[in-house]
Amino acid sequence: MIGQVVVVVTALLSAFLSGYGVWASARAKSVRGKPLWIAGSLFGFVGVGPVFGLEGDSMFNFGIQIPVVAASWGNGIFAMRAMVPIIVIVAIVKFDPARMRARDASVFD
Repeated sequence: MIGQVVVVVTALLSAFLSGYGVWASARAKSVRGKPLWIAGSLFGFVGVGPVFGLEGDSMFNFGIQIPVVAASWGNGIFAMRAMVPIIVIVAIVKFDPARMRARDASVFD
């Protein structure tokens, strides 16, 4: 039960971070490699994923996955993987709207 909650929370957080990272990267002005930041925000790299049909069966994923949340089912077994987009964390910190406004405002001081 706890493993299922962890995966659902990770999936929701990964999807939110990915969407916010794409938005922040797209809105950033005068950024080199903007399409790469946007594309990188859609890839998950490290994650967790239990198989909901088998109690206690969980796996730790390391690799590349797009989209950040994937689900599959068959033979009565439902599996869900949620991968955390590491690049999006860097993009959010780098392109945070408040930091970008402060940086742009300091140019005019």
